[in-house]
Amino acid sequence: MGWCGLLKKKKSNKKPNNLNNSKGKSSAVFDYDKEIEVEVIRKKPVKSKAPDNKKSVKQEKNKAKKSAVNLSKIAQKENKKENKKEQKNQKIEKVKVKVKVKETTSKPPKARKTHKPKKMKKKKSINTDAIKKVFKVVCITAIFIGVIIFLMISPVFNISEVEIVNNKKISKDTYISLSKIKYGTNIFRINKKEINNGIKENPYVESITISRKLPNKVVIDVNERTVGFMIKASDKYMYIDNQGYMLELSKDKLELPIITGIETKEEDIKENNRLCDSDLDKLNKVIEIYQVASNNDINKLITEIDISNKSNYKLVLASEKKNVYLGDGSDLVNKFTWIKKIIEDQEDEEGDIHANRSLNTQPVYFSPKK
Repeated sequence: MGWCGLLKKKKSNKKPNNLNNSKGKSSAVFDYDKEIEVEVIRKKPVKSKAPDNKKSVKQEKNKAKKSAVNLSKIAQKENKKENKKEQKNQKIEKVKVKVKVKETTSKPPKARKTHKPKKMKKKKSINTDAIKKVFKVVCITAIFIGVIIFLMISPVFNISEVEIVNNKKISKDTYISLSKIKYGTNIFRINKKEINNGIKENPYVESITISRKLPNKVVIDVNERTVGFMIKASDKYMYIDNQGYMLELSKDKLELPIITGIETKEEDIKENNRLCDSDLDKLNKVIEIYQVASNNDINKLITEIDISNKSNYKLVLASEKKNVYLGDGSDLVNKFTWIKKIIEDQEDEEGDIHANRSLNTQPVYFSPKK
């Protein structure tokens, strides 16, 4: 069935507004108070010519005679065809539909604001557990502050004694003077870092440990450097330890070996300074040589160690009037065994002991001075 529509405009000749597109949708917009009459007419179907069914009926009747079953089927088909024809021939009345369309906009009308009933605010319940915790914290803080104030003010904690432990070279009074600790000062007001820096101004001090012994005593445990060798500085001697730190410049000559042939500049030979890197490298070998010599009771005979030639260290044994050439300082244990024997065999004879060779091919020998 086909449908067609006819639109009749009344009461207004205005054209409908343009279509508004929003978000891919289109909507027709009309003016208010417009009346549209729509007449819907159903077209009559074209009458088709009735087919000539005489022959077919005769044939069917002939067939029906043969079979009663076939006749009933044919009768049903004919009834269906007649029903369809009657439906097509029915006349359909015209239907008039009047539609009133009011103007609509692309945007939906704003909804009126509805006032929601205000919610009643719940009264905050007082958390007693939280108040108790805050109260405890405040009390503990107040007690802690009170204790600190008492410790800082009370004369019970004023320093009345300073104890120096493990000092050998430097006197107790020197340490107290360097520490700048004043008797009567509150023990909790002393600055350990300042005390440490003050005491370490003395080159003999290697490290210190400061502790408070309540109520009024300060204990300073010191670790002092010891003199191991000497180097010459014009007409004086600079004492140095095994780490190459320069400890003291003095006119007094100690019963220790003098290291000669150093590369450290003379203007750098000052207290609290250190030997240059190349001399420090050689100093490690000197310490090793001196240790092996002490194991053979020869260290006390050594008065001078020349390190000018790294591949041939030289020892001066002034009391024995002998010089010992050690080479690069390798195989020291076997070399000093030979050196000790030669010193005993060549007692009171001046000369040189040559140990600057490989003992696998050549033995140590003594050459007397001519």
